[in-house]
Amino acid sequence: MKNKLKRQECVENLNWERVHDVMYYLNWTWAYKGIPSIQQLKAEAKRLLKVAHDGATEERVDYHAATGGLFARAGFNPNKGKVDYYQIFFALDEWSSND
Repeated sequence: MKNKLKRQECVENLNWERVHDVMYYLNWTWAYKGIPSIQQLKAEAKRLLKVAHDGATEERVDYHAATGGLFARAGFNPNKGKVDYYQIFFALDEWSSND
């Protein structure tokens, strides 16, 4: 499957109604725009996935882009020399630690 189709598959399969419902319930707004519509969420997801793809392709490493609760990742496969997976999700909370 071509990369653009893989990115489209991510956008088509995320449960945008659930994301929008959570944002509405929490009154989660985007700067100066209020609570985004499902169409706005999808448009931003497409943009973030493209940014992640371009970054992974240029840097030849896994790359992510995030804003407004949306998180997009492009996984670079060094053995194939190309991006071979994409991920999009909506994050409410996260914590990590490194040594």
